[in-house]
Amino acid sequence: MESFKSTFMTKNPYQNSTDLEDSTNKELQQYVEMLAIGKFGIGEISENIKLVHPYSIEINCSHFIGSHSNQPCVAIRLYGNGIDYIPSHSYLLENESAHFSNWFMLYPPKGPVSAYKINFLPEHILRYIVYFIEKREVVIYQDHVYPTLIWADLLQFYHLKAAIRRKLIDLVNCSSCISIYCLAVWMDMEEVKTYTLKYIAKNISDAFLENEKILNLPSSQLITLFQRAMIREDQIWSTIHRWINVDRKTRIQKADKLLDELRLSFLSDFAYKEITTFLEEVSGQLSFENDVNAMLCFKTGALVEDEVMYSLMERNKFSYRIPSSAVICHGGILYDECSSIVELYDTEMNEWHKILPQLQIPAAYHGLVLNKDNLFFIGGYDGEVVSNGIYSIKLESNTQRVHCYGYLDCGFMNSAIIPFNDNILFIGGQGSTFSSTNCLMFNPVQNVIYKLCSLPGPRSELEAAQVGEHVYVVGGRLCSQIFNTIYQLIPGRQNLPLVATMHFPAAGMGVCASDGALYILGGVTPSGYSNALQTFDPREGFVRLLPGMIHMRAYFGVCALNNNIYAIGGYNGIDYLNDVEMYDIRAGKWMVTKCLKQPRTGNKCVLLEDSDMINDLITAPRVSSDVIALLK
Repeated sequence: MESFKSTFMTKNPYQNSTDLEDSTNKELQQYVEMLAIGKFGIGEISENIKLVHPYSIEINCSHFIGSHSNQPCVAIRLYGNGIDYIPSHSYLLENESAHFSNWFMLYPPKGPVSAYKINFLPEHILRYIVYFIEKREVVIYQDHVYPTLIWADLLQFYHLKAAIRRKLIDLVNCSSCISIYCLAVWMDMEEVKTYTLKYIAKNISDAFLENEKILNLPSSQLITLFQRAMIREDQIWSTIHRWINVDRKTRIQKADKLLDELRLSFLSDFAYKEITTFLEEVSGQLSFENDVNAMLCFKTGALVEDEVMYSLMERNKFSYRIPSSAVICHGGILYDECSSIVELYDTEMNEWHKILPQLQIPAAYHGLVLNKDNLFFIGGYDGEVVSNGIYSIKLESNTQRVHCYGYLDCGFMNSAIIPFNDNILFIGGQGSTFSSTNCLMFNPVQNVIYKLCSLPGPRSELEAAQVGEHVYVVGGRLCSQIFNTIYQLIPGRQNLPLVATMHFPAAGMGVCASDGALYILGGVTPSGYSNALQTFDPREGFVRLLPGMIHMRAYFGVCALNNNIYAIGGYNGIDYLNDVEMYDIRAGKWMVTKCLKQPRTGNKCVLLEDSDMINDLITAPRVSSDVIALLK
C-alpha cells in the first residue's frame, strides 16, 4: 500500500500535527484508529478537544488567521465511550468553503490524484459527517459542496455522492461548476466529472459567457466545448463581439487567438454570417484574415484570389499545428485481398494521411508495434499464406527501407503482440502448438526470442495491454469455445493468475489501456458481434460496462490517445467497416470521426508520440477537405 498523503492535508499548521508522508500500512491503520477515538482529524484536535477547521487546504490559504485560528468549528463532547459533535461558528465553515472554491479557480489541478478510501471508520465518526451534511438545513449548500466531496470520497459515502449529483442540477453559477469539475479531476471522481460535464452541456448560457473567467480558460477546453456542441455558435460569436466592443485593442487580440485556435474547420450558415460581419468590424486587424476569407469563398463557392491562396499555402493551411501524437493504421483485408497501406490520423485536422507509400508489407491479423523509432510488422496473413517473418522500418529517417530480423519456425496470426520494456511480447495465436500455448518475448537488440511463461491453454484471437508494470491478457478462443478471462502476466512468473472475468466471453476484440485502466471493445461473442465497451481497473478488481460503441465490430484497430479511445475499421458480421469512432473517457460518450479511405478488417494500430516524426511522415500539404476539393 502506498503512503497515505492527501492533497488536502495541512502542511504542519499545528504544533502536534502528524506527518503522514512516509506512513506504512500499519501507521495508516494507527492513524485511522486515532481519528476514530478523537485524537486528531484531517484538522488537528487541540488538547481541549476542539476540532479546528477540518478541511483547510494549506496554512497560507486558510481563512483561519489571527483571532480565528483557535476558534473551533465543532465542539466535541465525550460521553462514555462515544463522542458527540456540535457545530459552532458556522460562518467560519462558510468562509473556508468560499476560499476553497476560490483556491481551485486560482490553482487548477494538473492531474488526477488518488485519495485513500477510509471505509472502516466507526459509527460515531460517520455521525459527525452525517450531522455536518444532513442536519445543517438538510440540503447541501453550494459553499458546502467542496468539503462534502472530500468527505464523500474519503469515506466512500455513496449517498453523499448522490446528493452532490442532485445538487449539481440546482447549481446556476457555472464558475462554481467549473470548480467542482476541477476538484473531481483532481480526486479522480469519474461520476462527478461526468455529471458536471453534462450539467455544463445542458445549462450553458449567456451568463457563462458573460463571466470574465471564461477568458482564462485554455483555448483547448473552449474548443472541446465548442466541438461537442456544449456552447452554441451564436454564444461564441456574441462573446467575440462583446470582447471587441469593450477594450477594443485587447479584445481583438483575444478574439484573434480564439479564432486561430478554432481554425474554422466547419462553418454553419450562422457562422458564415457572423464571420462576414466580424471581418467588416476588424478589417486588417486579424493575423489570419486571408484564411477566413478563403473559408468564406469555400462556403459560397466563389473563386479564391491568388493572394489569398498564396497566403494559405505559405501558412501551412490555416496554421494547423502538427499534432504531438497521432494514430498509425496498417494493413487489413478486404474481400480476400490484403492491404499494405499505412495511414496516419492527424488529430489536428481530423484527417487520414497516407504515409510510407513505397512500403509493401501486406498483412492482416498481424502484429504492429512501435519500438522507439522502429515500426515492427510481425506475422499475420498476407492474402496467400500465414507469415512467419519479423520486419521493421525506421520512421525517423522515413527511408521506407525494410529490415528483416528473421523467421519463426511456423507462421502465426491472431496473436496478442504488444511492446514491453523495449521488448515485444508474442502471446498465443494461430500457429504451432508451442506458440499458441505460450508467451514469448522478442529482444530486437539481441534478435533473440525466448519463452516467458505458459498460457492456461492454447488460444487465439486474444488481446493484451500493459497497465503499470503488468500485462493483462484478455479473452480469446479455442475452436468454438470463447473465453471471458482476464489474466495478469507478471515477469518472472511462469503461470498467469486469473484476476477478473468479463461480463461475457469475447474474441477478436480491441484492447488498450489509459489512465491505469484496461478498456475492452467489441469482439465476437457466443451470441454474435458486439459493440460493448468494458473497463477493468486493477485497483478496483472488477469489470464495469460503459456506453457501447455506435457500431458492432470485431478484428479492428484500437488505440488510446489523449484520454480518447479510437475504434478503427473491423467487421460487423456482414460488412467490412471504414467507420472510425472515438470514445471520450472523461465525457463518457462516443462520437464519429473521419472514416478510413477504404473499409478493412484485421487492421492494426499503434500510437505515435513524436511531433517531429509526424511532421516528417506527413509529406502531403496539410489542407482541409474544402481546399483539396478546390484544388482538384
